[in-house]
Amino acid sequence: MKYLFLDESGDLGFNPKKKNSKYFVITILFTSDKKPLELIVKKIHKNLRKKVKN
Repeated sequence: MKYLFLDESGDLGFNPKKKNSKYFVITILFTSDKKPLELIVKKIHKNLRKKVKN
């Protein structure tokens, strides 16, 4: 089975109170084995939760 992951980052300027981002980035990742990616995401999410709690 093949997997496709899509992520976007940036600001399209829908909020007039904030300054718009200069860049909008789209990332696409295509893989046949999603397990290594799931482990990376799990580790990152765990570390981010620790930082938010503190």
